Amino acid sequence: MLKYFAKRILWMIPIVICVALLIFSLMRLIPGDPARMLVSRDATEEEYLNKRVELGLDEPFLTQLGKFLTDTFLHFDFGKSYMTKTSISRDIGPRMVRTMELGLLAAAFAMITGILLGITAATHVKKWQDSLCMIIALVGISMPAFWAALLLIMLFSVKLQLLPPSGIGGIQYYILPAISVGLYGTATFARQIRSSMLDVIGSDYVTTARSKGLTEREVIYKHALPNALIPTITIIGGFLGQMFGGSIVIETIFSIPGMGLYLITGINNRDYPVVQTCVILLSIIFCIAMLLVDLAYAMVDPRIKARYASSKVKRNK
Repeated sequence: MLKYFAKRILWMIPIVICVALLIFSLMRLIPGDPARMLVSRDATEEEYLNKRVELGLDEPFLTQLGKFLTDTFLHFDFGKSYMTKTSISRDIGPRMVRTMELGLLAAAFAMITGILLGITAATHVKKWQDSLCMIIALVGISMPAFWAALLLIMLFSVKLQLLPPSGIGGIQYYILPAISVGLYGTATFARQIRSSMLDVIGSDYVTTARSKGLTEREVIYKHALPNALIPTITIIGGFLGQMFGGSIVIETIFSIPGMGLYLITGINNRDYPVVQTCVILLSIIFCIAMLLVDLAYAMVDPRIKARYASSKVKRNK
């Protein structure tokens, strides 16, 4: 297992470097010049050229790329924002915490509600409960996150005045954003759990558990659900990536000063260091999430554990 873990860690390095190369190149291909945006409208050509020299944009592409890769991956220096002149390493910390809080809350909401909906649908197959759960899942998977966010604000903030519509503070500020981001995940988990539960409910070990006199609740939650979760684990990593990616739009709607809002502002201002840092950090978070999912799958699935055990026995012989 340690060898598998080390191999996956090593695979993360070229992936993150490729992401860094891609975002660095794309930022210089899209229209817009940061130097032109920073100088005043009546600035002279000399002032504009001096600003490009100050930002290092006058250097050849490969020279800029080499400095960027060296500072980022060898010195862990993300540079300074073109607009605010402040250190990105200092600014990104609190923003990353807020984004991760929102993403984890959205993931918890999606997994809990999705699993409950999936179990309800599977245990009441072809009944009204099954139809209702699948309708909820269909709505969740079809509705864009930003539209769900606007509807939730209108209902719970404007009409009922129960929750704040924007800003940061206590847990109440994260409820609506987490629901908005997690709706798609709820639908995905509900459909997957329903399908997996229907496969395992008819298995021999479930029939044996019922014959032992166990209650239906014990059969479902102790025997059927753990095995139904095994195929679901494989989609959790991609789902977590969607949570953090989807929070970019949601943070803008709810005015949450996280990485999403930081990234959007950087894109609008052509703030290259900010955009590059946010994309690289998001890629690292996604890689770590996929690594944890793979490790969890290897620990939960008895077939994978047996394969590692057998290979270890062969080495010992």
